[in-house]
Amino acid sequence: MNFGIQETKVNIESIVKLAGTLSIPKTIGSELTHKYPAILILAGSGPSDRDGNGGGMDMNIYKNLSDFLVSIGFATLRYDKRGTHASEGDFKSAGLWDLVDDAEDCLRYLQSHPALDPEKVFVLGHSEGAIIAPILETRIPVAGLILLAGFADTGKVMLTSQAEQIFNELEATEGMKGFFMRLFRVIPMARKRNAKALHKILESTEPSIKIGPSKVNAKWYREHYAFSVLDYFSQVKCPVLAITGDRDVQVDPEHVHIITKLVQGPAEGHIVPKMNHILCHYEGTHTMYKLMKEYQKLIGSPLHPELKFLLESWLHKQLILN
Repeated sequence: MNFGIQETKVNIESIVKLAGTLSIPKTIGSELTHKYPAILILAGSGPSDRDGNGGGMDMNIYKNLSDFLVSIGFATLRYDKRGTHASEGDFKSAGLWDLVDDAEDCLRYLQSHPALDPEKVFVLGHSEGAIIAPILETRIPVAGLILLAGFADTGKVMLTSQAEQIFNELEATEGMKGFFMRLFRVIPMARKRNAKALHKILESTEPSIKIGPSKVNAKWYREHYAFSVLDYFSQVKCPVLAITGDRDVQVDPEHVHIITKLVQGPAEGHIVPKMNHILCHYEGTHTMYKLMKEYQKLIGSPLHPELKFLLESWLHKQLILN
């Protein structure tokens, strides 16, 4: 059956009012009388909008995901995080648990919608969203979790590993650039500044603090640093689909296997060849310190075809089994 898309802007009442887009399949050529299954989309970290765009990086990750999921018969909800775009609140003082509370209210909104089947609501989390998703499942049972580019380690490791990757890449820089960085001890000084900033954040008690000229969300950082998603994976009882691309340098692709071993429910894990963190096809090898420039070259890229195949196969299997 072919499905069109009927999109509606909605407001979800959380601690603050969240603005989102509810997309429901629109049948073409026939009328359906049943309620639709639905998927809550949880975005990765940062203040990008509900479509996955921001800071000059209009990747449309979540818009593309939503359009595809609706095309195969699933309603979706995606939303602007608190304090960003059309949602109320202060993003710079929103911690991990604030984001979890907001996601919980969005999940309840979907489960109570008259056009949707409350027994067939799934949660799809990407990057940071894949950390929030298993926490949600321990609060409210769902039909299944889809974890894209999910991290399976402590928050401390998550927040420090990417910076360490950048330092290591810079230390390995060749040619004159590498020579001058070593001559002027650029990397040791950068490590020292980073350690000093981390100490200041962890010792703070305010939601946000100044680090140099910038205002930093210290609450978000402290809460992630003290958190381990591993404690929640072991409590997940619903079906789980974990997918990461082998070109992902922001998370370790092998973490999909840690996730599938830890969760209690039936689980599938896939490492997709030539797929990166933003879920599109990429032939090369990303570097952390050039990552944003490399992503900019991929603006307009579609979702990786194997990702779409895996999503459709798993979701339809869940509907048959349940």
